[in-house]
Amino acid sequence: MKINREVGYNEPKLLKVEGKGKTRDFILGHYIELIEHSGYNLTIDEISNYLRCSYNWVAENMMNEIWHIRVNSRVGEMAVKELDSDNPTRDFFYKRVLFNRDDFYRYMKENAWYIQSSKCFLISDFAKYEWSELIKELEEHKNFNEVSKLMQRAVEALIPRYFTNKPIKKKLKTIPEKLWSQKDFFENGSFQYKPQFYRFVETRGLGKIILGNFVRYDQKELEEQCLCSMPITLYENLYPNAAKTLLKQAKELLKT
Repeated sequence: MKINREVGYNEPKLLKVEGKGKTRDFILGHYIELIEHSGYNLTIDEISNYLRCSYNWVAENMMNEIWHIRVNSRVGEMAVKELDSDNPTRDFFYKRVLFNRDDFYRYMKENAWYIQSSKCFLISDFAKYEWSELIKELEEHKNFNEVSKLMQRAVEALIPRYFTNKPIKKKLKTIPEKLWSQKDFFENGSFQYKPQFYRFVETRGLGKIILGNFVRYDQKELEEQCLCSMPITLYENLYPNAAKTLLKQAKELLKT
């Protein structure tokens, strides 16, 4: 299969199936190969939904960044006529632009940053330590929030005077399955005011995913039941004994 850059579009990452002198079936077959086996099956709608941004932003900003193909009306008409209505590939021919999925992931890893200001502790982080006193506390109150408050007090007790937290900035290692924007939090009724939202991000130890001017959050982190959060610099200073030290401090608080 011969692929060239599309003529007529000033897009450095645009690919075209060379159709000159080829039959209709041959041309259509090349497009199907690109969609089904070469990863050109990512739509503008899917990207905009994933990044929680507008359709127009993707159309205006992604064309020069990610490899893609354009489906002209002639090819689209061929596909509609030749492919069965229940063929899932048929739907892609109603789109005018299809991005390469793997190249989108490459773009995210190269351009998105993960900024971590806090370490979120889960109950599982303490699984290897003896923490019978906290278990008794949990059983007595039967309230996760009470134990969470105790652990957060323990974190605060460990913060030294004149402490400065320095967030960690690093490239994404894995691509989150789903992202949330600040707008999503407000639209689902989670918060009414921004200070509430910022406090939530801090106490949950949520990392920020930065892509250009966008700030997004990993839904997986939102689903985790965070027991408490610790400033990331303090966590690094205490590592690898951060959980053990935190647990010891919590036990001391239980005695008071």
